[in-house]
Amino acid sequence: MDNKHAFLVIAHKYDLSFKTLLEMLDDCRNDIYIHMDSKCIDYNPQKIVDSIKQSSVYHIDIQSVTWGRVA
Repeated sequence: MDNKHAFLVIAHKYDLSFKTLLEMLDDCRNDIYIHMDSKCIDYNPQKIVDSIKQSSVYHIDIQSVTWGRVA
């Protein structure tokens, strides 16, 4: 029996790196959970679901994220 893996991808923009990562994770043994920062205005969850062919894709509720700040 094959083991199943779950990947949580936390991202702040929809770009080539993000799309490439998802393509690399797309395997029937993988579940992909995605949290996209709400400040990303060009993110379309349905486009991601349509592009992933083998993995199951789940979207976490979109929320604003503070990625770091100078003290």
